[in-house]
Amino acid sequence: MGEISEAWTLRARRSAGRQTAWVVLALVLIMTVVAVASAGAAGGPSDPCWHCAGLVVQFGDGNYLTRCVDFREDQISGVELLQRSGLRAILQISEGTGGGVCRIEGEGCAYPDEPCFCQCMGGPVCLYWAYFVRSGSSWAYSGVGAGLRLLSDGDMDAWTWGGGAPPPPALSIEDICHDRTRISVGYPRMDVLGSDLTVVAPFEGDENSNGLASLRLRPLGGGWDQPVAMVRGDSAFSATMRGVQDGRYEVEVSYGDPDGVNGSACWIRTIDVGVPLGHSLFLPVVLAEDAE
Repeated sequence: MGEISEAWTLRARRSAGRQTAWVVLALVLIMTVVAVASAGAAGGPSDPCWHCAGLVVQFGDGNYLTRCVDFREDQISGVELLQRSGLRAILQISEGTGGGVCRIEGEGCAYPDEPCFCQCMGGPVCLYWAYFVRSGSSWAYSGVGAGLRLLSDGDMDAWTWGGGAPPPPALSIEDICHDRTRISVGYPRMDVLGSDLTVVAPFEGDENSNGLASLRLRPLGGGWDQPVAMVRGDSAFSATMRGVQDGRYEVEVSYGDPDGVNGSACWIRTIDVGVPLGHSLFLPVVLAEDAE
């Protein structure tokens, strides 16, 4: 009886060991499948199925910003590149030319309330959003509208305000897309509520989270206050200055990053405090079909 009991005990131990091994193997397989499925669902710039294209936007004061747009399609249009950049833009779409850009981040014309090219209608000055494409190591004025232009992996577009303004900065796709530790600056946005001034400074990149931004204020023509560190969020820095007296002010936002800064590091905007409706500048991207 003792020998039979020992045999059954040994057999039970072996069976339990085999069951444990199968359970462990099953758990490993399940975890592997979940990890692969999650990676495939999330995708991202490191996925070989993803492509990237660069965008440069230069404003009338000479400040510029850059965006790297990731996409899965073989090609996207210039309009889609601008739409996916996260910048606030108003576009006029036309079948014949592919459309034009009326306004980016508040600079330009408020189509359809006014013509898309409202500052280029026969007067002595012609200001509009000029469209450039990267050709080799230089920029070339685009011969087609943004809706007809197709970008593939590694291509670049640029928009500059001013029409006859100089071409965009001589940047490469490596500068914009291939170093995600560098901070890519955004267009500072301001909002006034009573005597409180809130400034939001968007950003992209900075994957190692060592970028920062500061804010300072001065009455128009006066001296600058001491800079204030802005609070970092997921995609923007922000700060609120309370008890600001009525008047017109210049607001300076400065970005910094030990890894480098994509775009202009210093932005100065003018704002009025004490006007009835304030200045809420969070405008959506608007697509308006050409009436013709």
